[in-house]
Amino acid sequence: MSPQTKQQRHVAAGEWFFGRGDGYVRTLLGSCVAITLWHEALRLGGMSHCLLPEPPAHRRQTDALYVQGAIASFRAALRQYGARPEDCVAKLFGGGNMFPRQGARAGGDVGRRNVEAARFLLRKAGFVIKREHVGGYCHRAVVLDLNTGDTWLRACKPGERPL
Repeated sequence: MSPQTKQQRHVAAGEWFFGRGDGYVRTLLGSCVAITLWHEALRLGGMSHCLLPEPPAHRRQTDALYVQGAIASFRAALRQYGARPEDCVAKLFGGGNMFPRQGARAGGDVGRRNVEAARFLLRKAGFVIKREHVGGYCHRAVVLDLNTGDTWLRACKPGERPL
C-alpha cells in the first residue's frame, strides 16, 4: 500500500509518537530534528519533532520540544513494553541551517546544535543511530511506516532554496 491509502499521523513541532499501528507517521523539518525509532521484534515505532537541544531550567525535562525531553519520553515508553534502547533502530533527520546569513545574531546555527545534541544524547541513552540525513541548507519531509519500520525522506536538492 502507498502512504496515501493508510492512516497517517502528522507529528508537529514539539510532539512525539510511539506505538503500533497500520499506517504512517510523518513530519516536515527545517532546523528542527526528527528521531525515528523502530523495534522490529515488538513491531513498535516512533517519531519525535524537536525544536531545540535542551530546555531552559524552568521547563519540564520530558517536554518533546527539546531533544533531551523526546529521548526521555522514548525511553519511558520503551520501558512500558519491556524494551531497551539498544534493541531499536534509531534514525536522525533534519538540522538544516535555514537562516545561514543570520549566523551568530540569531543564536548560532540551531540546526547544527540540534544534531550534535541528538547524536550525543541518543548514544548516552543507549540508542545506536543506524542512519542519518542531517545538516545542509534545506527542509526535509520524513515518513515512518509503522508496519515495517521503513523510512522515506524527501529533501530539497543541492542549490535549491529553503522553504
